[in-house]
Amino acid sequence: MPSLDSFKYLTRKYDFEKFNVYQKTTEYDFHESINVYNFLDSIGLNLYSSKLSNEKKEIFKSEIYNEIERLKDAKKLKFHFERLYAFSYNKLTN
Repeated sequence: MPSLDSFKYLTRKYDFEKFNVYQKTTEYDFHESINVYNFLDSIGLNLYSSKLSNEKKEIFKSEIYNEIERLKDAKKLKFHFERLYAFSYNKLTN
């Protein structure tokens, strides 16, 4: 993830102004493996498997689920996401 300062630099470089940028950490604590799998699937798991054959896609999904199960046994089903949110105006549109 880019730093807050590097993001501000890029917005200025491309003629954006009056911007508001903030960083937020979100934590998700899952209790069931299927919920983790469904979450990963909803945020783009298909991006990693779309070029695979159907057979390899099923193997990939199975391996992901098995790894989630292993982490569940170790009580490590927490996800931390660092995100930057930005709102700004381009000088040409003001």
